[in-house]
This record gives sequence, C-alpha cells and structure tokens, in this order.
Amino acid sequence: MSKKYRDKNWLYQKYWNEGLTTKEMSELCGVSQGTILLWMRKYNIIRRTNVEAHTHRCKKTLGINPLYKNEEWLRNKHLINYVSVNEIAEECGVLYTVICRWMNKYKIPKRKFNFVHVNKIELEQLYIVENKTIKETARILGVSEPIVSKRLKYYNIPNRRDKLKILDDKDFLIEEYVKKRKSASQIAREIGCKYGSVLRRLGKHNIKIRKQKVYNIDKEYLIQKYGKEKCSTYQIAEKLRCNRETVCYYMKKYGLRRRTFKEIMDSDLHPFKGKKHSKKSLKKMRDVKLDIRNANFDFDFFWDTDCKYTRSSYPYNNVFNKDFKRKIRELYNNKCVITGMTNEEHKKKYGCALHIHHWMYNKDETNPFYFVPVTNSINTQANTNEPQWIDLFNRIAEEKYCELLRVGKSNE
Repeated sequence: MSKKYRDKNWLYQKYWNEGLTTKEMSELCGVSQGTILLWMRKYNIIRRTNVEAHTHRCKKTLGINPLYKNEEWLRNKHLINYVSVNEIAEECGVLYTVICRWMNKYKIPKRKFNFVHVNKIELEQLYIVENKTIKETARILGVSEPIVSKRLKYYNIPNRRDKLKILDDKDFLIEEYVKKRKSASQIAREIGCKYGSVLRRLGKHNIKIRKQKVYNIDKEYLIQKYGKEKCSTYQIAEKLRCNRETVCYYMKKYGLRRRTFKEIMDSDLHPFKGKKHSKKSLKKMRDVKLDIRNANFDFDFFWDTDCKYTRSSYPYNNVFNKDFKRKIRELYNNKCVITGMTNEEHKKKYGCALHIHHWMYNKDETNPFYFVPVTNSINTQANTNEPQWIDLFNRIAEEKYCELLRVGKSNE
C-alpha cells in the first residue's frame, strides 16, 4: 500500500496537473476515496466545482463535443441498439438526468422496461426448497430483489414476508404479548421473523413493552465457573437463563481472558478430543473429496444453479500444504501484506500462523504469485468485493516479484 497520498505536492500534482480524479488516486494508492479527500482537506487543496468536474469528465471520456448531444447517435443508441439510459450516461461520463434532458429536447421516447424472465422451477428450488432469502435468490439469478418479489407474486409462490402481516393485527399482539405473557423473542420464533420486527409493531400499536430482565453477573462466579470448573460460555448462559452475549459482555467488562480456539482444541473441552474417525467415515470423506475434485467445476460461474458444488466446498489442490504455506510466508518476510502484522504477533493474537490467501479465488492454482500472507480478519474481508481485492493483491505481488528480480540481477 503506497503512502504517497500523504505528500501535499503529490496530491496537487496528480489532481490539478495530471487531472486525475480522487477515485483514480485512491485506486493508485490502494486506499479508499475518503482517505484521499481527508488528506486534501488537511492540506487545504481546493477541489473542482461540479461544473468543472463535469467538463473535466466529458473532456476525459469523449473530448470537447460529447456524443450525447448528437440526436442521431442518441436515437440509434437507445432505440436501435437497445442501450439503457443508465448505460448511456455511464458511457458518456455524465448523470442520468443529463441524458434524459437531451432525449426530451430531441423528443426521443424512452423504451419500456422488458419483462425479465425468471424460471418458476428455479425460483421454487431456491426460495422454498433451499430456503434462500430474497437477497440471496436475486444474487444467484442475477436480478434485483424487487424482481424476485414480483415473480413470487406472479407465480403464486408464498412469500415469507407475508407472515409479517399478522403483526399488523393489534388484537393478535395483545392476545400473545399482554394476555399470554409471551416474550417478543417467542412470538418472533413462532411466526418466523426477527425479534426487532415484533418490537417495531408493538411500538406502532402503542402496546407498552415490558422491561427486559437485567442481569448482574458476579465476577467471582465467572472465575469459578469459567476458570476453575472449565464451563463454556454457552453452559454458563444456560444455567443463568440468559444469552451467551450477556456472559461475554460481563467477561469483557471484568477483564477476564477467554480461551482461544487452539486452547479449546488442545484441552479436554473439545467434544472430539481423544476420538478418531472410523475407517468407514474416512472412506466416505475421501469419496466425497474425489467426487468434488472430478466434478466439472467452473470458478467463473460458481453461482450457476446447475452446479451442485459451491466454491467453499471445493477442496484445495494437494500442492497447497504446510510447506507451500511456509514458503509463501518466508517470501513476504513472515508479515501480512496489508497490516504488516508479523507471524509471531498473529500466533499470539489468533493462536495460528498467518493465513495464505489465494487472491485469484481458484483452488486449483499452484503458482506462488497468486498467494499472499494475510491476517485472519483480512482473509475474511477478502471474500467480498473480490475485484477490488484482486487489483490490490495483484499490485502487491507485482511489486514483490519486481523487487526479487532486481535483487537477483544485482547478485549476478
């Protein structure tokens, strides 16, 4: 990660002289756009006005005469080539409203939205059988959430959100919450919704919410149960009839250290301690891995509903072992490429060595170039916004291998 953005001259040079945007500068340094803006405000570097930014963007993308001002080009693009207004605006580097204004000026009619086809069998499989949420279903099918909701209604598939309509009945809530003295959590579990949804409906109907039970867990009790008797936080919560989060809160409040995952695995607390898999179980696990390995798995389309394996269930290549991981850590001086945390510090904090992240997200890949050491938290975060992480790790890997080449040539 480059820290050039902290230099006032560099910021002024890139922004005003070279004409880069704050987003392009952030991508260049591997930081967020907000970080660039923060340092620009710190050095009192004046930013472009909206008009200047618009003119600059137009000149950068299309030159002095933007194409969207051409009636014939705009008409052909929208009506003949079937390009949406949003896509035209993105191509021209202007706002959606600018394209709309020019279309109204030339009296170019807007196309009606096409009916997005969603297969009923696929929708039932994902939403009913696999119990996916509307958000997850939309992501798998490659459509928006409102389209999924509309198709559920169109195909007469019962929407789980319809269960919340019963909460709009004030008499039902009075019967369950006031007369039967059920808790909001119990009502939520029975209906199949979230606890907060019940509380919001209670407030909407002006039904007085009962005060939650206040727990005051003694420090000595926690030391006795957790430290000496070796009870887990779940067992303590079950005895006190409270949530595990409440027990964890008081342990943090009193400064009591919780056991690490490694300590649990090494102690007698682990339920599988001292046990071994039977030969039959081992054979089953090997067969499953072989089935997955021999499957025609495509990483570029791992959300495809025809594929019965997910990316998380696909096994790593045999080359990806302890020796391979150790070499990758040594290549980067046993440090995380993002935070700079050393391997020893990571072991003390997380109880394990630095994770090796395959930033091309292909578990069959064995080229060391596509692997970097990262911390536990970074390894988790890198599973979202994959294109941004790929760009960042690609720059880091290129810098490292260029450095190795320079060192190799100098030694020669």
